Amino acid sequence: MSRAKKNTTTAAPQPWHSMAPSTVLERFKSNLHGLTDQEAAERYQKNGPNRLPAYKRRGPAIRLFLQFHNLLIYVLIGAALLSLALGHGIDALVIAAVVLLNA
Repeated sequence: MSRAKKNTTTAAPQPWHSMAPSTVLERFKSNLHGLTDQEAAERYQKNGPNRLPAYKRRGPAIRLFLQFHNLLIYVLIGAALLSLALGHGIDALVIAAVVLLNA
């Protein structure tokens, strides 16, 4: 007995910006003149304020550290260390200066 495999994938909803204006208005239950004061108040009660969530700000030390969190920077630091190990101090300083100026 063979069983037909169910299609478990669901199509992603179409983004509103790629729809026809009339479809968007219908989906958001609005019209070309906007919401009435009463409808806006009801939606505010139901959904809350229309605000982006606050994000946690990073301190200056963390932001500076994250400037060095990059594969190319790791390669340059490795090159500076290798140059230093091979006795090419000037080259190591130049590479280190480039890394620091990048930050």
